[in-house]
This record gives sequence, structure tokens and C-alpha cells, in this order.
Amino acid sequence: MDAPHGQTVFQEGMRVTKEHLDNLQDILQAGILQMRQAAGFGKVVYGLKVDAGEAGSIRIAPGLALDDFGRSVIVPAAQSLTPAFPISGSGAAGTAPVLYLVATHNLVSGLLVKGIPTLLTDGFKIEARTAPPPYADGGVRFAELHPPLSLTPVPGPAPLPPTPPGLDTPSNLSVTSVASVAPAAPAVAASAALSIVQKGDWYSPPLAHGHSGKFFTDAQSNLRFDGQPLGFSGPLYDSSFITLSLGGTVTLKHGLPGRDFLAQLEARRHDGAITNHGTGREYWYDLPADGIAVISRTKHKEYTEFRLRLWPFGSPGTAPQGPVLPVADAGPDAQEELGHSFDLDGSGSRSPIGAALTKFKWIQLS
Repeated sequence: MDAPHGQTVFQEGMRVTKEHLDNLQDILQAGILQMRQAAGFGKVVYGLKVDAGEAGSIRIAPGLALDDFGRSVIVPAAQSLTPAFPISGSGAAGTAPVLYLVATHNLVSGLLVKGIPTLLTDGFKIEARTAPPPYADGGVRFAELHPPLSLTPVPGPAPLPPTPPGLDTPSNLSVTSVASVAPAAPAVAASAALSIVQKGDWYSPPLAHGHSGKFFTDAQSNLRFDGQPLGFSGPLYDSSFITLSLGGTVTLKHGLPGRDFLAQLEARRHDGAITNHGTGREYWYDLPADGIAVISRTKHKEYTEFRLRLWPFGSPGTAPQGPVLPVADAGPDAQEELGHSFDLDGSGSRSPIGAALTKFKWIQLS
């Protein structure tokens, strides 16, 4: 049995009025808007890939976006644009802000009847704006244009100097293209004048996506985003396995702010098996202060080594507030007689994020 729903019911021989057609159109528009709302407003659906052109120009591929009001912004053909970076600062040189490429809905009217337009179609505009979103007109950001670190103002348009190294690449993009290097996947492109950034967060993934966190090209050659990766990123602190004497404790300087963490403490037995059996009873951890963790154990002899890993609560991949410092380990405490030589061993020092240590510096405290 069909469930009743809003519609216009036509009868044989009836006179169709403006109200009938308006109701039919309103129901259709409401259904389309509801489907768009399920997909999400304010993002690119597909396309709008930006490539660097010649003499500071850029090329924008066709695409579709839904603005913040749910209106479709369809770019049916490739567009070309030469962005102009306004220069701020004093003196002979200044700095240019980031430009945001924005696709906006542009209602086009026509076929006037008694001065009233009777045909309204969805058009588009592409603009380079200096202000970041959100926008009052519901515009959708789909790219950022990053200029060189400094520009010299000159009268009239002029080529910009080469892109300097060191511009940040978003973590969810997979490829950087500079000069003649061809990208393996659309992500970040660069010309001699500017750097172009497009992020997956600005795109709605298709229903069938794999959560790879990368861009891809679909069967229609449109740029699509495959969705953000699922699950946890790696821990921001990993003590590695530490030998701890019976009934002993060890203080670790992990360098992460706060004490709101997902913590994993595990032990390794004599036979090499890794387990969390005994956690909280025969070994445990404490977080007594910011940046500090303490592992303690009883005199139970089953376990030989212990490992603590920490994930700060927040969005996946959230970076710590400030650098994660390496953990210095100068070896066990020792007393030596004055005038005698002795060795110091810092090989137990480690990086919480697994990076290689390249430099050691010793400081005499007393």
C-alpha cells in the first residue's frame, strides 16, 4: 500500500491553475532540498579542481557545490582566473594575504511578463576573497591561494617571484606538485607565482567511499574526496618497553599538556607475551602533573618490562599544544669519587613520536 504524501492530484478534464503548478513545484523543491540536506550543505560535491597556469593564472575544472543554504552551485565548464594579491605593509616590500577561492550561487532571471521575471535559473560566480568563511551569501570555499612570503609592490600587474620552500601542506592531502613535477593525485599544486591548496574537509565524500583520506578521480574524471580515515591515529607519546625493578617506579616526561588522555599500559612477561593482565593491581600508571607520567609495579615477578602510550582526547590526529619533547634518559643514578673518570650513557633517550634522535647535549646541574 502506498503511503500518502504531499502531491498535486490531477483529474480528467480539470482546469489546471497556478496554485496546482506552484504546489507541484514546491513539493519537488522540498524533496530535493531534503536530499541535499542529508548530504550536507556548504561543501563541494565533486570537481572544482584547481591547477596553476601560466603567468600567475589558474584553471578551475567544472564541478558542483551546495552552498550554506542548500542551493546548487554548478560550474558547467572550466574557468580561468588571474588572482591579484593585495599587498599590505610599509616600505618597498610587503606581505600578501591568503586568497580564498569561493563558489557562490547567482540567481539568473529572464522572460519578463508584465515586468516580472518568470524564468529563474541557478547560475554561479567564482571569486577570490581575502576573508575566510563563513560568508553571509552562503559561498563555498574550495581552494586557498598562498602567495610567496613577501611581495614587492609594482605598478600594474606583474609576475610574482618563485614560491619559497616551507609552505605547509595539509595533513589530509597526499601530493605536492612544484614546477615540472606532475602530481600522482590532485592535492597541492604550485606554480612559479603561488601555491594552491585544496583540503578534503571542504568536500562531501560520495556514498560509496573508502575512508582513505585522499582525493581521487571518478569515472567521469571529476575530483572526489574519499572520506577521512577511520579509527585512531598513532599515539602522541610512546614510552617503549622499559625495564622496572621489583617494587620500583619510573617517572616519564612525555611533554603533552593536560591530563585528559586515553592511556594504554601493557606489560611483557618473561616468555615475551604482551598483556594487560595485572593492570591496576600489580602495575599501574599515574599522571601527577602536566607532562609527567609515573609507572609503578609491585614485587610480582611475572612481568619484566612495561610500556605506556598516550592519546590526548579530541579529534583524530589532534596535535599537542607545542612541540612534543624527546625523553632524556641519562642512565641510572651513580656516585663517583672526585677525580675519577666515568662514562655517561644516554642511549636510553627516545622520541615519544618515534623520530630518530640526532643530537645529544649534556648539562652539569651541580
